[in-house]
Amino acid sequence: DNLWRVSTDPDIIVRFDQFDFRVVFWRGSRYSPGWVSGNGLWMADQSVEAWGRGAADTEGCFEHMQDRLCRYSHVRVVESNDARVLVHWRYAPVSSYNHLWREDPKTGRACWVDEYYYIYPDGMGMRNVSWKTGTLGFPRQFQESLPFTNPGQLQGDIVNKDYATVGNFKGETVVVSLVEKPKKKEGLPKDLTMQMYNFKSKDKPFIIFEPGNRMRNVRDRELDRLKKPGSCNHWPVGQARCDGRTSQAADRPTHFLGFPISYPPVHVEGDRSRVYSVYGMTNRPFKDLAAIGKSWAFAPKMKIKGNAYVSDGYDMRQKAYVVSRKTDKAWPFKCTIAASEKSPVRNVALVIKNYGRADVTLTLDGKRVARGKNFRFGHRHNLEGTDLIVWIAKESTEPVKITLMTVDGE
Repeated sequence: DNLWRVSTDPDIIVRFDQFDFRVVFWRGSRYSPGWVSGNGLWMADQSVEAWGRGAADTEGCFEHMQDRLCRYSHVRVVESNDARVLVHWRYAPVSSYNHLWREDPKTGRACWVDEYYYIYPDGMGMRNVSWKTGTLGFPRQFQESLPFTNPGQLQGDIVNKDYATVGNFKGETVVVSLVEKPKKKEGLPKDLTMQMYNFKSKDKPFIIFEPGNRMRNVRDRELDRLKKPGSCNHWPVGQARCDGRTSQAADRPTHFLGFPISYPPVHVEGDRSRVYSVYGMTNRPFKDLAAIGKSWAFAPKMKIKGNAYVSDGYDMRQKAYVVSRKTDKAWPFKCTIAASEKSPVRNVALVIKNYGRADVTLTLDGKRVARGKNFRFGHRHNLEGTDLIVWIAKESTEPVKITLMTVDGE
């Protein structure tokens, strides 16, 4: 930690009251968020990377990992309440020469990346990555899973022999392993949208992508890796001016594996380009990820009763239903979410814009739910008013009825 000239509060940690894992935005990883298990095993991500082609590729790749002094990478808390946390991580891809990617020689403007993480009480985080359209270019990469080792740890201290499972929303799965003679995987299922690393911990890190995701490098690796230190030690922590440094001993922090690699669909909205994915940790089996993924990628429709509120639709970027309040009166908010087998409910997040500062009560499918671990809410204050943020624990393939009432006297 003493490598960085910072004050007393340089990092951000997101904790959960129902789980012992956490999310850490740490200067040692250039603030790339690490999902950290209860027994201290880290999973981070390479995030956005770009590089040149042929003779133009004179400086290696450009990425946040080479911002050794965190000159361009910083992080801040945008929202923190009982229903969710929103963290903003902003960085510029840089080379080992500290040059910015695609810097305009006239204006000095370059490619900058904004990543917003909407983190919910169930241990899931919505990753929303964006950049100004046209500044990133090609080739590029958005994701690469990178477990860490601490000094003294080997790869076999972090992952098991069957190191990861990948699959799609249909329930088709493939296990990738560390074996003596790795061979190319043949006949892989189509539309691979999910991955889970088999950490030696109670909770396993996972990622869920949209349909249309292209997953690459789904392959077995060499068995002897389990007895070796992490592959490269230029990141995290490392200060070497390079985009790759092979580890020779387990004497410093490292990262390793990095496979599979996914290329999610890119959305263009106005002058911004975006990619979305769901990150998290869980002790539930891999097959449960399909229902979580479908509840996000194929979110069931919401129907609101009455005219006091209007639906702005399901926002994949924040994994939440967005609603606008159209009256000053404290009318109850009533809705039905049309869950089904194809579009299940796996916990509900609501953002009701301009609701005000009032607390609320919840009736779920006709039963009152006390505020606590299964019903949480908070408020977000902005220039136009105050929004209500609600999170409800609920799993269903049948329609779900929700009623929110303003607490008397508010």
